[in-house]
Amino acid sequence: MANTTLQRSTFICYLIHLLGIAIFNPPILYTCHLLTGLSLSLANHTLTSEPVKWLDRTYMAISIPITYYIASLHLLKVSPILPALFYIVGRYKGSVIIHSYSHYMLTGIHLLILYYQ
Repeated sequence: MANTTLQRSTFICYLIHLLGIAIFNPPILYTCHLLTGLSLSLANHTLTSEPVKWLDRTYMAISIPITYYIASLHLLKVSPILPALFYIVGRYKGSVIIHSYSHYMLTGIHLLILYYQ
């Protein structure tokens, strides 16, 4: 059964990202990158599928250096490392609240990137 807290936080972050994409109109490649990650995350937290879970985790692991690089291009002093650490701590402690904080932190980082692009 899907975890409703993580499902809800992912859906909220998805909507916030869509609003940011509509307002700031980022390049199509970055938009595709964001929407792929969001879609995988939403699928992961909605479905109970091991392949989807690992696909989401793999894409997120690949996305950390991409997000860090893009943020550094805009001289942003933000890092996707903190949300990644919150995810790890949340998994280790079994806390979906801490895990959901990682969703919101990453959404904030993406909004800053969209704003300063």
